[in-house]
Amino acid sequence: MKEAHMSRMDTHTESSRAAFTLVELLVVIGIIALLISILLPALNAARQSAYGVTCSSNMRIAALGVIMYANDNHGWLPPKQDGWQQDVAGQGRFRTWGLYISRYVGGTPYTGSDHERHMVRSIFVCPSDDSEWQPATYGGLTSIFCAKNSYVANLALMDEIVQDSDGDGFVGPRKISSVKQSSETIMLMEATWSLWNMVGYHGAGFAYFTGYPLFNDRAVAGYHRKKNNWAFLDGHVVALNYIQTYGDGYNYWLYKK
Repeated sequence: MKEAHMSRMDTHTESSRAAFTLVELLVVIGIIALLISILLPALNAARQSAYGVTCSSNMRIAALGVIMYANDNHGWLPPKQDGWQQDVAGQGRFRTWGLYISRYVGGTPYTGSDHERHMVRSIFVCPSDDSEWQPATYGGLTSIFCAKNSYVANLALMDEIVQDSDGDGFVGPRKISSVKQSSETIMLMEATWSLWNMVGYHGAGFAYFTGYPLFNDRAVAGYHRKKNNWAFLDGHVVALNYIQTYGDGYNYWLYKK
């Protein structure tokens, strides 16, 4: 009888020890919450860093595509865009610099139809660019033949064919050999402005005089830890805040003979 009583007491004691009290459970939950609060910022920073590396790689590929295009076209850089081409049923398109270089970056040669079909979309979209894409309009016409593009051309080098968009007195793109400071001249930049920034539409390039603040707040703040990626004419890519692209005695936007 005594042994049975002792056995029941041992069982009760073991079950009491195996169970968590409310206080112990709250302590464990608090520790887990603390660990999550410590780890999440680090994980987010690592993810953003990876996005920046991917974006830099994209821009380097695009920059090399521009240089290869120039090598095959007597040294002329591709233009930001050519003239507007109206399609049937009120639809239209531009042939922008991204389409000019598509065959050099893994796409197919442009044939004058669906823009997106010729694009390697992963190259032209920064992972940090979460802006929405919609078909664009121009002069009352709608362009459905567009593909999202996170990168724009510097008009000082790659102006459009039909007009002097940046007001520097020169219409069209430059010859790559005419730029004497290629390592200090921006070719491509990372930015998004409303719904215009697309391959096949005329948000494909901007110039220093328009000012970077015209772009959306996200681009001004910097996509990658307060910086954006910038591709220079010699093909190298560097992360800078936009205010670091010009200053006393230097301006990376301008064409320099």
